[in-house]
Amino acid sequence: MLISGGVALFHEVLWTRLLSHLLGSSLHAFGIMLASFLGGLALGAAVGSALAGGRRSAVPAFAISQMAGALAAASAYILVSRLLPEPSGRVSNTLLAAAILVPIAFFSGATFPLAVRILARRTEDAAPAAARVYAWNTFGAIIAPWRVGLF
Repeated sequence: MLISGGVALFHEVLWTRLLSHLLGSSLHAFGIMLASFLGGLALGAAVGSALAGGRRSAVPAFAISQMAGALAAASAYILVSRLLPEPSGRVSNTLLAAAILVPIAFFSGATFPLAVRILARRTEDAAPAAARVYAWNTFGAIIAPWRVGLF
């Protein structure tokens, strides 16, 4: 979850920078990135919690979610690199940006409830497991801006 949190914030910073080229405004790019990521995280968490019924099913779902998130990110970078030279209207670029970012955030959001379910052996373990997952994820998100700033 440390790496997952760091990668999520890395994406937020990087996509704000990339989208400012596509959307023409860093303020607009940040707003679209933030709305897309928060929406994707919420949808992913809802689906992840539905899949987190048992520890046995949560482990492969967690692994698949991580791999799918990496694939979505790689696909997004390829897609944007091909589309950046030809900017179109602001509305179409906004929709394109949201369509690119939501899948990345969706898979990232699904990992949280799955990780909690993997750590919680019993119902009584849910709160401490959630706290540990949240703490490691947040610590990763704290470290990421320092690393991203070096690029």
